[in-house]
Amino acid sequence: MKKQLLALTAFAGIALSAPKDSPIDPWEYQKLLGHGFDVAWAEFKVKIEGYGVDEISAMKEHRFKTARIRTNLPADQTLFDMLDVRINDCLDSGIVPILAYQGGPMEADPSEANQALAVEWWRTVAAHYADYSHKLAFNVVVEWTEAMSKEAVLVNGFYEKVTPAIRESNPTRITIYSPKRISNPEYLDSMVIPQTAGNYVMAEWHFYAAGPSEDPTSPKYWTTGTDEQKKLITDKVKFATDWSAKNNIPTWVGAWMAGNYNKGNTTSMATQIGFAAYMTHVLDSVNIPWCINTIDKYYDYTTNMWIDSMTALRDTIDGISSGVVSLSSKQSVIQPKGFTIHHNCVTFTTSGLRTIELFNSKGQKLFTKEISGSTFEIPEGFATGIYALRVIDQTGSVFSSTLKSIQ
Repeated sequence: MKKQLLALTAFAGIALSAPKDSPIDPWEYQKLLGHGFDVAWAEFKVKIEGYGVDEISAMKEHRFKTARIRTNLPADQTLFDMLDVRINDCLDSGIVPILAYQGGPMEADPSEANQALAVEWWRTVAAHYADYSHKLAFNVVVEWTEAMSKEAVLVNGFYEKVTPAIRESNPTRITIYSPKRISNPEYLDSMVIPQTAGNYVMAEWHFYAAGPSEDPTSPKYWTTGTDEQKKLITDKVKFATDWSAKNNIPTWVGAWMAGNYNKGNTTSMATQIGFAAYMTHVLDSVNIPWCINTIDKYYDYTTNMWIDSMTALRDTIDGISSGVVSLSSKQSVIQPKGFTIHHNCVTFTTSGLRTIELFNSKGQKLFTKEISGSTFEIPEGFATGIYALRVIDQTGSVFSSTLKSIQ
């Protein structure tokens, strides 16, 4: 479906409560998203009750920019009282909020009656947030389950119904559409975004939302990152980039997961780090923003602290530069912002007091060293494996991090 930029006139003449800021071009909005998290702040009772703004502050501290706020609750004042706080906290903190609906009864049974309920849900929610900043976006459906999307005609038919319900109160807000079959990018070509949606649209797709699999027959197979395993990732990404270029619509990955946390949690930390390093490298290299599924795997809302055992993995996904290299290599390796690593020597672009930390694949800190010069030599004697190197400046904030394999 070729979608050109069109003037939105379908709802001209309707009195609207409008945002105070200007509409955001979809390609500019894509740049705002960066790296983020799916969050359950309006989804599960325990997470609803445990929500606090400290979680948003922690995201911002580690350069995460987006919160995909999922919900399946009725569109009533109870929901709005809760969502208003979370969305305003995001906007006040510089985090981009994306409101994603799971579909209500339509999720299990996409009957005409249940589709009508979902349309009215969005009509009510869209009207409530009509005057909110354009940085708030609407993700029409979290994902199309197998029950919801066996046929593209059902998906496209629903979009034809729900889009006017949103646009009657939000003609210029970014609205995000997802393809059928669990938001599989291979089905982007079968998705038709209605002309009534106008210019302000994006597409969401995702893969590995429940993590990689160690089953060699799985389309999400990953162990050590062989060429074949990497191709499973790059092939999906190419579907999305080709579709985006053809249709002039930016895309965004709404969910991916580094481990099989919901299916036994058996993926080793070394495998998770290797997978996350490659995933972030591939998506970042084609400028596709993404969200991790979900923040509670990394952040403990009961203590308002990041989970220690996930430090190395978090530093992999939030690092300015990601990649797995060998420090024994004689080649020049990656150059994160602020320093270069060659062989086992770290060379900084400027002098100054810094703290160097090294973590193993279990998230355990192996050493901490303060330096004041512009070079640091990583000690020898560590076993072959995956490690995370973290550099902290004199203010105490992490300004650059990278992942290394020491041999």
